[in-house]
Amino acid sequence: MFMAISYDSIITTDDALKKKLDVHGLQVVDLTCAITPTYAFLTRLGENLKKKFGAKTILRVAVDSSVVGGAIVSYKGRYVDLSLKKKLEKYFLDKKEEILKKLES
Repeated sequence: MFMAISYDSIITTDDALKKKLDVHGLQVVDLTCAITPTYAFLTRLGENLKKKFGAKTILRVAVDSSVVGGAIVSYKGRYVDLSLKKKLEKYFLDKKEEILKKLES
């Protein structure tokens, strides 16, 4: 079962809420995107998460324009940064010397 939750539905993850989620077998997956994802995207993602984790899933969505593109996903302490921001930072860090040389010429 996939539950589409509005962006502000879950504001806190205090212990009482965690216990309620555990009792009902619900897993929380945090998703941070640069733009507001469409309902169709969230539905597909929820179905994939259910297949992957085999559990009822609550998808907590945050919108953060600094992500630039892609997404950041965290689940049960695991964190995957698939953002364009991270890729651009890595690219410019790797090419820093080359870029500075070109700017100096």
